[in-house]
Amino acid sequence: MTTAQHRGTPGKNNVYGAGLLQAYPAVLAVESGVVYQAHALDDTVLGNGDLGLDPGEQVVLSVTVESRTDVPIVGLQAILSTSTPGITIHDRVASFPTLPARGTATSLAPHFSLGVDAGACAAFVDFVLELRYGGSVRRGSFRVRVGTEAPVTGFDFDFESAAGWTSSPGTATRGAWVREDPVGVGVSNPEDDTTPPPGVACWVTGSGGGGASSNDVDGGSTFLTSPPFGAPHIQELTLRYDRWYYDDSAGGDSFKAELSSDGGTSWTLVEQRVSPTNGWGTVTANVMDLLAPSDAMRLRFTATDGSTDNVVEAAVDEVHLSGMQVDCQGYTPPLVPAPNPVGGSLRVEKDSRGHAVLTWAAPPVDAGHGAATLYRVTRATLPQGPWMEVGSATSTHWVDVDALTTAETFHYRVAAENSGGSE
Repeated sequence: MTTAQHRGTPGKNNVYGAGLLQAYPAVLAVESGVVYQAHALDDTVLGNGDLGLDPGEQVVLSVTVESRTDVPIVGLQAILSTSTPGITIHDRVASFPTLPARGTATSLAPHFSLGVDAGACAAFVDFVLELRYGGSVRRGSFRVRVGTEAPVTGFDFDFESAAGWTSSPGTATRGAWVREDPVGVGVSNPEDDTTPPPGVACWVTGSGGGGASSNDVDGGSTFLTSPPFGAPHIQELTLRYDRWYYDDSAGGDSFKAELSSDGGTSWTLVEQRVSPTNGWGTVTANVMDLLAPSDAMRLRFTATDGSTDNVVEAAVDEVHLSGMQVDCQGYTPPLVPAPNPVGGSLRVEKDSRGHAVLTWAAPPVDAGHGAATLYRVTRATLPQGPWMEVGSATSTHWVDVDALTTAETFHYRVAAENSGGSE
């Protein structure tokens, strides 16, 4: 009713009801007045400094929000959470300065902080941001990748050099793969490769020249195998190659392309031809649909004369793999002496929102003790315990947003730690 356009006398009446519905103002009235706008990562203290998330790092995360209201918002607070494995949120509560009407504001130091496990490379971290202000609770979400997305590079072969590819005669008695400038023989052999000039070479079965059956594949299968390729965290991968195939029978002859993700122990079929290609043709395949990529992949081409002595010829050129991978620069913090204890500096107060706010003094650094980089907070209902970890912080400040909503009395402990261990 507060967003309806009045008709007649303002207010609800028997003639016009509550008024003319105004859809957009009505949605804004129930939707969040504050929304997530952007975030920034800072890993310069306990990370590699590339301003992203990488395994082993401890990262500061600041969040910028945007107002959708016409009045300033005072006392805005946010709680960050995630269910993504391998990610630990340390400082999970952050405050904001006054958010201007229709403006933006960025969280105040110490912001939020995250710990990234060693095995979290390439994961998408899904964050939930709970925004609290003026008695309202609204939620937003955003996503961050662990690692840096980069193109897959280094897997392009025009065969003007061998580039690590190997030929094996296999069971064939003739016609093994050779890399050369092809010599055309009627419809069975190509005269040219497919690389733009000045390229001239490709892999073909047997040497050109003579009649159609002079140097073709005979007596079995011959293999052309790539060098190992791949990367640990490939997210997209496309294979493209040019091939020529000819046979003059309807028997057991064939041309196959296969991929392996275990170095050649097992193979997955990409393509099998049992009829001629009638010249050069291009094949494109989504590798992700065929098998899970790895850092130990190989590609293999096989030409087979599988029955009577028929004319079997094949050629391959311009093999290219393209896609996207995630590059993770794992971080290991330098080893330092364990910190001193927090001691008796721990204090607990109630803030204006009814939260329990813990503060303490950073333990001193001396010749035998390093600076604390993380504090673990444990809580118990009895002075003697049992104690349960309820959070962690990178600063000397932690907010327990749940404690004062219960009738229980809580006791707290804070322990300091760093790469050298705990107090």
